[in-house]
Amino acid sequence: MKKIVLLSATLGFLSVWTGFFLFNNLVNHTSTDERVTISNNYPTTPEPTFSRHVETNYNTDSTFFTTTTATTSSSERVVDEYPEDSFIPETTVQISTANTGETVAGVKTERKIVRSSNQSNKKKPAPTTPPKPPVQIATSTPTPLPPVSSPKPIPTSTTPIIPPNITTPTSTMTAKPIKWGVFAGSNPTVIADFENRVSENPDYLAFFVHWGNGGGALPSFLSDYAYKKDRTLVLFWEASDYKLGGTVQPDYSYQSILSGKWDTYFKDFAKQLTVYKGPIILVPFSELNGNWNPWSGTTNGNKPQDAVVAWRYIHKFFDAVPNVKFGLAVNAASVPNTPENQIANYYPGDAYVDYVGVDGFNMGNPSLSFDALFNKPLNILKQYNKPVMIFSFGTGASPDKAAWLNDALNVQLQKYPFVTGWIYFNQNKERNWLLWSDPNTFSVFTKYITQ
Repeated sequence: MKKIVLLSATLGFLSVWTGFFLFNNLVNHTSTDERVTISNNYPTTPEPTFSRHVETNYNTDSTFFTTTTATTSSSERVVDEYPEDSFIPETTVQISTANTGETVAGVKTERKIVRSSNQSNKKKPAPTTPPKPPVQIATSTPTPLPPVSSPKPIPTSTTPIIPPNITTPTSTMTAKPIKWGVFAGSNPTVIADFENRVSENPDYLAFFVHWGNGGGALPSFLSDYAYKKDRTLVLFWEASDYKLGGTVQPDYSYQSILSGKWDTYFKDFAKQLTVYKGPIILVPFSELNGNWNPWSGTTNGNKPQDAVVAWRYIHKFFDAVPNVKFGLAVNAASVPNTPENQIANYYPGDAYVDYVGVDGFNMGNPSLSFDALFNKPLNILKQYNKPVMIFSFGTGASPDKAAWLNDALNVQLQKYPFVTGWIYFNQNKERNWLLWSDPNTFSVFTKYITQ
């Protein structure tokens, strides 16, 4: 009889010890990741299978999580992943042996945030007898584990909870970046200077080629700075001689183009772009609804309908150049603002255009917001169902320059999800458009492109 009593007491003690051992192992072993982790090294023969069934009903930031089940061998860690910095809903864990299916322990835990130092799992001797029926262990009150110091109660409010080491995003850094580019200048030195200041690689590199200067040729160095660096070359192809200046340049009128005078040049330039090989967006006649260029629709003897015919005429010379796409870049405002000079009158047709876009600049006096500049033309251009770009924009040096750029990139652009990319005109020209004209503006720019 004494032996029986002694044996019963021993078995009872081992059952309690087993439950305590499993609970301690389940609750206290965590990791540096914010997740629920179960880890155990439990040597038995045969080894048990640890099965975890987690039923959750948790809703945060419109993310809904449902039932998940995970089973691993005894030497692995069972991990249920939750959103970073989230609170874990009430969880029930059951562990059973593989050979008998008998439940070893059931542990019910309530809401926790798991953030603590990494703890190694130490092997402990296995019980010498099979475990008895389940030992149910449950925590009586929530026991949160904050990032540092002592635990603090978890609010019961349904308001999303943000741990103390996470800051709420501000409006200055909420935008999702889209493709971007830059006109850095017309020679390798200034392009290299931009690269030295800006670590991120632009998607587009803009460049200007004038028909009447330098033979109207594509500079060979562009291959090194665009094609070989995985940048699409946006080529503003300008029918003018900038040394002559002014808008009256009859050799570059639309009638001169349609006469065939420039055909040999067009063929040669098409060959140059073929040899270049890299992707090109070719932009002839940019800002053609303005009145400051020889190719403007209302200057140099031109008419808007002539611009459409000339565009289609030029397009045919590049039909066999697979790396060239055509981009139409209008000015944000038509000057003069007359019925015949409106954007719609310059659209060449779907078969002749691959991208549509707009140029616009905040000249100051008064300052115009990004939305004030681009709302009307962008909504006109989106109707053509082509990729829409802001082909060139900038804002001049002023005390509000950083705020203007921040509003443009992080607030206003988000109103136009159909815009696929933008190019900044980084020059000190009519105004100081340079991104580094002041440190705050440069900071806004660099933070945006590195998001």
